[in-house]
Amino acid sequence: MEEERQVPGELTGRIIKWIAVVTMFIDHIGASLLEWYVIYMPTGPAKVMVRNIDQVVRGIGRLAFPLFIFLMVEGFFYTRSRFRYAARLALFAAISEIPFDLAFFLRRSVLNNHILWDTRHQNVFFTLVIGFLAMWVMETLRPKHWEKDDIKSWAEALLRIALCAAAAYAACRLADWLHTDYSWKGVLAMELAYLIRLAGRTDLEIFGILAALLFSSRSELVAILDYELIRRYHGKKGKSGGRWFFYIFYPAHLLVLGLLRVVFILR
Repeated sequence: MEEERQVPGELTGRIIKWIAVVTMFIDHIGASLLEWYVIYMPTGPAKVMVRNIDQVVRGIGRLAFPLFIFLMVEGFFYTRSRFRYAARLALFAAISEIPFDLAFFLRRSVLNNHILWDTRHQNVFFTLVIGFLAMWVMETLRPKHWEKDDIKSWAEALLRIALCAAAAYAACRLADWLHTDYSWKGVLAMELAYLIRLAGRTDLEIFGILAALLFSSRSELVAILDYELIRRYHGKKGKSGGRWFFYIFYPAHLLVLGLLRVVFILR
């Protein structure tokens, strides 16, 4: 594993993580509550105002996911145990699924049938764990070195590159098949960020991430503002502690939003 590197900058990984969490929370308020509320509001100035607020809120939220991808790639290189890292992601993917469905895909028919798991959509932890495993496979398979004038060495390197590409494609297909949040675009964004990170250009990772996410929506272009945050990152994670908070916050805040949505539906 790599040692933490010290580079010029002002922001720790912990600060960037807090920014990602806050902007994600703001985004989810819009996606879970405001947009649902607008559907049932009578036409008029109030509805227009709420819709405009929602657009601003969702725009702020576009900053979150690229930052989480950036931090995930950094964590991939710094973690002491990639196995435990992947296991945590998988655990919280399972824990978060029902809160995720409550917050974003709740329907009156679902409540009546007492079914809380919408299998048509999976939460973002599934995307992250698939992307993490893809990076792990690519890191294992990628050519580490080859001799300039050795044909056999070059042949092996080309084979390894082909296997890496196959693994990257398979991971994207898996995310698409599972209908994970951000789907194959999110996994591809992680893979591109990983490759750019290998090239030693941390500051350019945001552009690789955006190149993939723009397949989802042009609104993702707002995340170009993340570049300034990444540019100010100084290569260290910051004060230790609170790691589990960031994992727990995701299902916890979705559960709160989901219950608020249940109250709104049943009132």
